[in-house]
Amino acid sequence: GQSRQASTNCYYCCCCCFVLGEERATVPMKGKVTEDAIVEHLKAEKLPPTIAFNDKNSQKIFSSGIERQLLLVATAKDLEPKSKVFKAFRSVASAYKGKLVMVTVDLDGSSKDPVVNFFGVKAEDAPLIVGFEMAKNKKYKMKESVE
Repeated sequence: GQSRQASTNCYYCCCCCFVLGEERATVPMKGKVTEDAIVEHLKAEKLPPTIAFNDKNSQKIFSSGIERQLLLVATAKDLEPKSKVFKAFRSVASAYKGKLVMVTVDLDGSSKDPVVNFFGVKAEDAPLIVGFEMAKNKKYKMKESVE
């Protein structure tokens, strides 16, 4: 990361977080640079706006430092970048970056079983939004349909 002093004696901090195989952008930190602000900025930028649930990513999701996850459980078709469902989920992800881990679960994929079993999700209910709050070990299921 780098910081520079602006003419108003404010400091700006830019960080670039990346994982091998993932393309990421440098994201400037907004506001006053303090230890807490840097930690929050890094936590928010540690993961992409949405992350697929799979064996490779599950540890990243649970060790992100963010206590709440919102999961979109859907078919591969609904998880395509141009689908209406995914676009809506992605827009929410941008608004809540750093506050929620926004996870996609592909019902057509091989890594769905832990999520399907944990939440009691049925394929015919998809697309479906479920949530999990780690600190309270609470599960949530959105009752309205997602379309």
